Amino acid sequence: INLLDVDGYDILVLSHQTSDSTLRNYESVLEPLQEVLKAFVAKGTLSYSGNGVSLSADFSGATSRLICHLSGHSHDDESHIDNGVLSIVTVCDAYYTSPSGYTRNMYTTTEQAFDIFCITKDTGNGNGSIEIVRIGAGSDRSFTF
Repeated sequence: INLLDVDGYDILVLSHQTSDSTLRNYESVLEPLQEVLKAFVAKGTLSYSGNGVSLSADFSGATSRLICHLSGHSHDDESHIDNGVLSIVTVCDAYYTSPSGYTRNMYTTTEQAFDIFCITKDTGNGNGSIEIVRIGAGSDRSFTF
């Protein structure tokens, strides 16, 4: 858990499925990860026991910042902020109909969907930004952290 606090670095967490229980492809085995991320963002302490895992940590002196938790395994784009933890889910590249109704036409660029992430650590006001450029089905998105 101490790997989250590396002085001068911002943290980007990647996983196959999301740890945010409000999003469609939530995986309950990742609940401990969500609790760690919430404690880290709050610069607080963690005492967690569940899912066969016991964790404790003290992030009160942490100087690093969480950019976001990025995941996939979805047929749609989603995002949510849970106690300061920004979770971004990006649609899979496979040719599926998404719940949002993205048009996916075979043998065209819309058959696919992948993202280019442009992350700016400081936009001049102490916040960072994430600009996501979509290639294929779907649309560009932007977030602040």
